[in-house]
Amino acid sequence: MAFIPGCKNDLFISYAHADNIRGSDDHGVVETFVQRLREMLNQRLSQQGVEVFWDQTHLRANQVLDQALTEEVGGSALFLGLASPAFVNSQYTQLELDCFRRHNPSSNQQFFVELLPLEETGQARFGLSEHLRFEFWRRSGPTGQTPMMLDIKTDWELYMTNITQLANQLRDALVDIRNARSSGGTRTRPIAPSARLDPEIDETQSSDRGTVLLAQSTEDVDFEREQVRAALMQLGIKVVPEFHYPQGGEEFRAAFEKDLQDADLFVQLLGRTAGRQPPDMPDGYPMYQADAAQAAGVERLGWRHQEIDLEQIPQEHHQSLLSAEHVIASGLEAFKSEIVERLEKIKKPAPEKLSTSHYFIGADASDEHIASELLQAFGARKRFAAIPCFDDDPHERDEDIWFNLTESDAVLMMQGNAPVSWVRSFLNRLRRAIALRETPPEFTVLVKAPPKGGASINQSFPSLEVIDCTDGFDIDRIFHVLEPRL
Repeated sequence: MAFIPGCKNDLFISYAHADNIRGSDDHGVVETFVQRLREMLNQRLSQQGVEVFWDQTHLRANQVLDQALTEEVGGSALFLGLASPAFVNSQYTQLELDCFRRHNPSSNQQFFVELLPLEETGQARFGLSEHLRFEFWRRSGPTGQTPMMLDIKTDWELYMTNITQLANQLRDALVDIRNARSSGGTRTRPIAPSARLDPEIDETQSSDRGTVLLAQSTEDVDFEREQVRAALMQLGIKVVPEFHYPQGGEEFRAAFEKDLQDADLFVQLLGRTAGRQPPDMPDGYPMYQADAAQAAGVERLGWRHQEIDLEQIPQEHHQSLLSAEHVIASGLEAFKSEIVERLEKIKKPAPEKLSTSHYFIGADASDEHIASELLQAFGARKRFAAIPCFDDDPHERDEDIWFNLTESDAVLMMQGNAPVSWVRSFLNRLRRAIALRETPPEFTVLVKAPPKGGASINQSFPSLEVIDCTDGFDIDRIFHVLEPRL
């Protein structure tokens, strides 16, 4: 029984029989792929399991699909095409896809794996130019140019990375379809891969260690990109995007810039080529991503093979990107370490800058209690402040007050129990001190508190600001006025 009610199959796999060549495990590569994918889907949907159909025979009707195969295609919830040059040149795979699209026109139910890279004409024939594709091939080596299908033995890490991502994507699509059908609604989750690199890694990645935006790369460094992704995620570092961005200028730009808003570090692996260049991205995806990250103020860190000869890069804009200051030419392991170190520096809280400004709180001995309370509030906010030394000899106390009036960055005075004459005397001393200063205090504040703070001082004093606390001494009210200046 299929996981999706009313469907004969949950997944129909379309492929070219010519691609089912013998792999290192002595089985056909398509056969191995389907077996492993089925196991992973059953693991993720273990309570129900899934129905996966793939035609293992070579029997085909001339020009049209036979009735049995038509029922298998049309009765499937998802379509997975194993794309390759042989796939796009096969009339039968085209008929299978056309049949599926007649029954399920939504592109959200169509998935494609690239067993080998496709020419633009092949992509156009199947309408794949702007369609998400899971790449299942690699170059022959770090400097090689020959594309090769991934082999489950020789390319175990990359093979398992990619097929895990695909299985998670298919699982999400099946769950969404099942939920939508049970509720009578439609899909609410767009096709946006949610796969993790290792089925044993918790799918809820924490961003406590930071978020890395791992830029979309060109095919010649995809293998290295996935190695970097795996290493970061194993360290508990959040990596976006979780798989590929939608292709096409506008959709790509919107998805990329959304991830950029939350990224702590932009990481980009660069190959020899500038990659695809859609009309609205004339310099290609790599250059657009690097420029967008710089414009957004996100720190950038790039990497390229040490063997790349910059003089041999034909595109001038790509050569400039490869030689940019933020791009490192190093071994991949050293680059991984550099990412972690750079991210730790970014996420490390900046030490709080301690203000060296000094504030003097003038008060009569009768207001020592409120002056002390205000002094404690300054201390709690890590600000330098002082009140008079009330217990000192009067002469020494006056000398200390005079020093503070001539040297403090700002002056406050308290009018609570103190008589108006004390306030006037204090302001006159401050006026004489200002005459001797190179610059006046940043601000001068009179805090009026009960019981006598309501009395007028009958004196003008330029730039004097009054904080009225006559209805009750309120530290929060005072700092509501002061904090923007501290």
